[in-house]
Amino acid sequence: MELRQISTMDWLRTLATTWYSTRLQENSRRPQPDEMRSISAGLGLGGDFWDPSRILSVNEFLMLKDAGDSIVRSERCARAHA
Repeated sequence: MELRQISTMDWLRTLATTWYSTRLQENSRRPQPDEMRSISAGLGLGGDFWDPSRILSVNEFLMLKDAGDSIVRSERCARAHA
């Protein structure tokens, strides 16, 4: 089995607050592709996988969903055993 990087809730929070930094402003908008690349690079997410102009395959999408589900389960388990 291939080892994958584990994301922490702090890292995910940083990603979300950076991505949605203008969400509460009147002129809020989705980041443009160049801004998406900058956000991704600033958080250490490099390579073609994170390029917003690239279309994900179904398998890649499902892999991301499974990884997100695993993170949520891991965090719940950690809190339950703390």
